[in-house]
Amino acid sequence: MHCLLAAIKYTDGLTTPVLASTFYLYMKRICPPKKTLDIKKSSYKKLSQFLERMAELGIVELEEEKKGVLSISKIDRRNPKLVEFVLDPADCPPKPTTDEQDVSFNIIECHSVTAPVLGIFETFGFLRGSVITNSDIHKYIIEFVKRKGLQEENRVRVNEALRSICPREMYITWPILIQAIYKAMTPCYKLTSGNSEIIRKGKLHPINITVAKRCGRKTVTLVDNVETFGINIDDLADYCQQGVAASTTVNRSQSPKQTDQLQVQGNQVLFIYNLLIERYKLPKKYINGLQYAPKQKN
Repeated sequence: MHCLLAAIKYTDGLTTPVLASTFYLYMKRICPPKKTLDIKKSSYKKLSQFLERMAELGIVELEEEKKGVLSISKIDRRNPKLVEFVLDPADCPPKPTTDEQDVSFNIIECHSVTAPVLGIFETFGFLRGSVITNSDIHKYIIEFVKRKGLQEENRVRVNEALRSICPREMYITWPILIQAIYKAMTPCYKLTSGNSEIIRKGKLHPINITVAKRCGRKTVTLVDNVETFGINIDDLADYCQQGVAASTTVNRSQSPKQTDQLQVQGNQVLFIYNLLIERYKLPKKYINGLQYAPKQKN
């Protein structure tokens, strides 16, 4: 109760709705010195049960827009328990860092200029190795063909610059031309969060969520490839542990070509899927595995 009241009154910028798992991290941050907050060791056992009790006391209102994702939809700051609660200034929580304030990522798929396509893109000032977004690649291809007068009806005449990617053709259709140019370039992608931007080479593979059996009967949820999207896997493990009151393990990869794997006790596919969308703002097309979520009973 102390941590909940303190988190509400002394967390800068706290607004609703807020994910229950996110709010629990605020509660842990405000935990008094030499104390440990662990909901599983309390009489409530689960965060959801504790928050339901707080809702009965009129401190918060809860909402479950999606199955497995609990949010605090409203806080009654006029509740007597909140009004009367005062925290020693020395125990006030530190202000959240930029990473804590904004963990969402903007993903832009791109390609970099290679020698075979340099003759096309140097027309627009690009050098070998320059990174161009996929949407801009389409734009520059169309502009290049237009400038060189290569379009003849519904096909494109292959000139010297296009010869390196279409060596045996005199004319080529638009779809085949675009496909050939993409194939000749190096795939990469940009990850932007706040003021930071990271460019990574290679094709962007989605996050894979699967379910497996351990020790014969125990069900676990496995999450692969989250670090590819710039997500801190230890933070994600912490959110899952508090959000579903289940043990988590990070299986460290022994190969530099592979990312670490998150393991969560039980079938938590739906919770993790919604967490990646709600908290990290990942588009659904970059997440595989929703079909492994428990089937809803009629």
